[in-house]
Amino acid sequence: MFKAIAHAVPLRWEKWRDHFRRYDLPLRRRGLLLLIVWSTFVLLFFSLSTRQEYYILPALPALALLIAAWLVHEHDATIARANIRITTILLVFGALVAAFSAFLLIHAGHVAPNTDLASLLNQNPGDYALSMGHFLDLTGPSIALFRFPLSIAALSLFLGPLISLILHKRAQPHAANLTLAAGAFGFLIAVFFGLHTFSPILTSAQLAEAIAPQVHANDLITIHGEYESGSTLGFYLQRDNIHILDGRSSNLWYGSFFSDAPRIFETPESLAAKWNKPQRIFLWQSLTDPPSQLPTVPGPVYILVKSGGKEIISNQPKR
Repeated sequence: MFKAIAHAVPLRWEKWRDHFRRYDLPLRRRGLLLLIVWSTFVLLFFSLSTRQEYYILPALPALALLIAAWLVHEHDATIARANIRITTILLVFGALVAAFSAFLLIHAGHVAPNTDLASLLNQNPGDYALSMGHFLDLTGPSIALFRFPLSIAALSLFLGPLISLILHKRAQPHAANLTLAAGAFGFLIAVFFGLHTFSPILTSAQLAEAIAPQVHANDLITIHGEYESGSTLGFYLQRDNIHILDGRSSNLWYGSFFSDAPRIFETPESLAAKWNKPQRIFLWQSLTDPPSQLPTVPGPVYILVKSGGKEIISNQPKR
């Protein structure tokens, strides 16, 4: 039986090899097929994940090479017609985005200076594991704080394809491509300003900056809840000994039981026992949590700073 199997395997392999040789592709087509499979697999696979906005980065080199291969043949008549169709589709999309953006900007109204963005959002922490889940937080009044980046994005997405289409029809593909790239660059600039406006919601950098002059080496800094929520606090304060209150769960749960795991997990009882002692305590907490879930401590509570729907309280006043 083993001899029969050993004899049949090479024959079957040669049969499959001859079958695929009929579809043998030139070297250039093989390279393009590899790039298409590479980028498509990454995009489709990570579309099933929760945070694909950064998981899809491995597809970008393949997409860049595919675009380069397309641009090499931009003077070909077939490619030129395809470029006009693609640019027309981009123009329609950009026009719709621009019209919708104009509608939002007109109805957004105005907000008072120095308004905390968190007070205008409808925050949904349960959806933040989804890609772009923070979009669900936006409300009509909050759009007023994004007036500048939204205007840049709308103009970039509309004017870029519009001018590019005009240049394509004038048989100036190089200038058309540069115009389209300029529109994409303008959109990225808008994204930068938008993230800067939204950063108090995503990070604790502002909180860390406010308390940094008051923090001493022997002070206790504690995050209430999941460590992920306030993890940037330790980064900006350059502290690797952040304690966690009611957060012995999720990714940290298993390792927290190791014999050499640092003793950083606090309970309401342990924090209450330390609250009235001389050691200064900084407690980070999210204001999006229901009031019933916020920690209660025996003794005075001093609110040091609020920003982005988060605050830091202490057992001692500002120094």
